[in-house]
Amino acid sequence: MKAIFSGTVDYARSLLMMEEAVQRVKQGGEAELLLLEHNPVITLGRSANEKNLLLSPDEYKARGIDLFKIGRGGDVTFHGPGQLVGYPIVKTGRKVKQHVMEIFDVLQDMMAALGVVTFYDELNPGLWTQEGKLASVGIQIKDGISRHGFALNIRPDFRGFQFIIPCGLNNIKVKYLQDYLEELPSVEEFAQEFARRYCAKKQQDLNWI
Repeated sequence: MKAIFSGTVDYARSLLMMEEAVQRVKQGGEAELLLLEHNPVITLGRSANEKNLLLSPDEYKARGIDLFKIGRGGDVTFHGPGQLVGYPIVKTGRKVKQHVMEIFDVLQDMMAALGVVTFYDELNPGLWTQEGKLASVGIQIKDGISRHGFALNIRPDFRGFQFIIPCGLNNIKVKYLQDYLEELPSVEEFAQEFARRYCAKKQQDLNWI
């Protein structure tokens, strides 16, 4: 599996990167894992309710936050600096649940290695601690190939969740690894560790670029 950490990427650019990767996989190329951070952006999934946006489009723009309606599952969420976003572009067929659980099994194992206790909530899909939500997932499967993926909150470098109702859940508490750990690896180091563990989970060799 080819994996790459691209640093901070505008959301529009990441959509192009994703589709380019999908085409390579569709044409017989190896699976790809795109790992990155985003500039501040709020995305609305297929089931999003715009009532979960707490500001007008102009107010978001004034705060430097982009808005995108996209094809993944789920409601409204925020991506920004200090958050690791991962897009596994892999052939899944119809095994959507298996694909999602492979992602969360890896994230949960990573958190356990750091001493952070988490659990997966199937009713409100995501990785949770007892205090709040630490990671989210939003997947789209088309032609048997996955798009979009997960977001892991590491540091609150841009507090964008305050401007939405995350995932449409009132009173949700968004947590960051910084809330639990005094010393944090960099986002890139987290990306490399996820790639290593995810490839092992998929029983594929890691081709880190």
